[in-house]
Amino acid sequence: MKLLKQDKPNIRSYYGDGYDIVDVDLSVIDHLGSYILQENFSDSPLHPGISQPDWDADYTNITKEFYEAQQKYIDILKPLVEKENYFDYWRTLRGPFDELIVSINKMDKGSKMDWHWDGFDGSMLQLMLYVNLEERTREDGGFLEVGVSYEPMINQDDPFPHWSPETGLNKVTGHVMSKCSYVPKNDKAIILNNDNPLYVHRVTECKTDKPRYSVLLQCGYKTLWDGNSLKNNGGQYKDPRTGMITKLNL
Repeated sequence: MKLLKQDKPNIRSYYGDGYDIVDVDLSVIDHLGSYILQENFSDSPLHPGISQPDWDADYTNITKEFYEAQQKYIDILKPLVEKENYFDYWRTLRGPFDELIVSINKMDKGSKMDWHWDGFDGSMLQLMLYVNLEERTREDGGFLEVGVSYEPMINQDDPFPHWSPETGLNKVTGHVMSKCSYVPKNDKAIILNNDNPLYVHRVTECKTDKPRYSVLLQCGYKTLWDGNSLKNNGGQYKDPRTGMITKLNL
């Protein structure tokens, strides 16, 4: 049985607009949902109205317990990136993804996520899936919006995009041109280009009491993951020019 209906990515959309949309078999969503509904969710201290399973963690603070807890989700999602024809382009050119990280978000009424880029962990792309207990409409809010950041360098002398020494990494400023505004649907997966820092995304305000569940699979390579000095330094970056230490702010 094909879990992803398309056999190849839309290269023009993925590299030109930062995303692609692919049909996903609902058996995948049902399987994910059976686990998600058993999770105990805790509020995120930085994002009111957004919560994650108790085991979920920022990539700079991942433990053995995290890997054990996420494994049941990896068992569901790994066959998609390992066997489905859709991912053959990346498997052929760069090899199979061998570092997979799961993140789960529950968003309640009034919550939102500002423009951000998730590429500081070195992952290549993101597979985004939705587990909606009720069908969502445009009136419900909570759209996934993908855009192009035309001013990624906040300070021209700084080494990273979206980097402000005063506030940390992942601060998107300046003009962002929206490329899509997508209402989450259970039968669609979103593939996000996570390698290009020009492509950012956000979630608009949730305006309904319907909880918004999303499952994010970060797809990357162990060599990049192991060599990431931000992860290995507890989320801190030391500027070699000035010695200034900046804390990751995701």
